[in-house]
Amino acid sequence: MSRSDFNNDGFDDLVIGVPGEAIGTTAGAGAVNVLRGAAAGLTATGNQIFTQGSAGVISDPEFFDNFGLSLAAGDIECSPAFWSQVEVSQSAPRAAGSAPPVTKPK
Repeated sequence: MSRSDFNNDGFDDLVIGVPGEAIGTTAGAGAVNVLRGAAAGLTATGNQIFTQGSAGVISDPEFFDNFGLSLAAGDIECSPAFWSQVEVSQSAPRAAGSAPPVTKPK
């Protein structure tokens, strides 16, 4: 899990990795769930699910990639908006110098 104010509304949001999630018939592909923060706490309103293959996410779901196994959040652009970095544990090796999948929950 990782938390930050991803949509810059003044409330912390929660990013939850679900690395064992099956995507269709692809066992263990993994997913990431974003719950929005509100004045009363976390809410399912605006809930988002990201998988490999989602818009803005690199690659496609593969068997036992465990997408979402490792999460990090931070200001990687020196801007007011925070981004989330999601690591894939079992995917094919990335090219030297390439970064893991990164997405900005909207």
